[in-house]
Amino acid sequence: MPYHVTKKENGLQIWEDGTIQSEDQGRSRRKRMRQQIDELGNKQRNNWVNRTNAVFAWSTFSRAKRYAERFMEPAIVEFDCSGSAWCVQNHIIEDVYRDYSAEMDEKFIQQIVNRAEEWHGKRDSELEVWMQPENVGNIHGVYNQFGDPLE
Repeated sequence: MPYHVTKKENGLQIWEDGTIQSEDQGRSRRKRMRQQIDELGNKQRNNWVNRTNAVFAWSTFSRAKRYAERFMEPAIVEFDCSGSAWCVQNHIIEDVYRDYSAEMDEKFIQQIVNRAEEWHGKRDSELEVWMQPENVGNIHGVYNQFGDPLE
């Protein structure tokens, strides 16, 4: 099961709705990079899942807990993936993003596409998993950063 990290209020809404939607946080630079990755990914992989408008998650609860430290009041959503998902080591994304510009040489974006793979439930604390919202399956629980259920 993957683990999506968000704000507490969003986590409670996810629990109520039974689904996770993509969160556009107004991060235009990251959005441009995702679009560029998708353009190349779709050219080279016939089953590529777009990162644009995707739901992002971690493949282990322990990594989701570490990521949740960035939030004032976090929520960790445990759910099933009921369709196609892809993954890549998070440090690859962040290394490229650190130096990203729209004019960046395509070979840096190529690293991401080359190292990404279909996710079949593999557990690795460094794996970032993404899927489109319609591939989010059952929501099993919403927890705080200590693993206690949110109410």
